[in-house]
Order: sequence, then C-alpha cells, then structure tokens
Amino acid sequence: MDGEEQQEFLREFVDLFARCFTTGEWAQLEELLEDWQATAEAHRNPELPEAWRTRGRPEEYAPIEALNAV
Repeated sequence: MDGEEQQEFLREFVDLFARCFTTGEWAQLEELLEDWQATAEAHRNPELPEAWRTRGRPEEYAPIEALNAV
C-alpha cells in the first residue's frame, strides 16, 4: 500500500481501537482488519481485483434445485 493508504489505515485503526476498547465490543475492529488485509492482498496481486469483479455470467450458474436433484 502506498503511504497515503497506510496513513488512512492507521487513522481508522487507532480511532476504532479506542472505541472498541471503550465499549468492549471488538467485532468492528476485526472487520476493519479483514477489509484492510484484502486491500493489501489486492496490491500484492493486481489480478485479484479483476477476479473479484468478474465472477462469471449469471447463465453459468446452476439453480440450487438442479444441484439437489442430482
């Protein structure tokens, strides 16, 4: 990640950590870390964002009923 993204992560992390520490509820911090981890992984592998955007065409999917019938 570039310097601007690293600073953004740090600001978000510190702010949210303080809120979670106050409330004792940590789920939001876990979500933030997962989101930023995905961002870092996307930077390491530039093909990932394109793969996430193109998950196939709707006609390539089989209806669930058809899968259960087999």
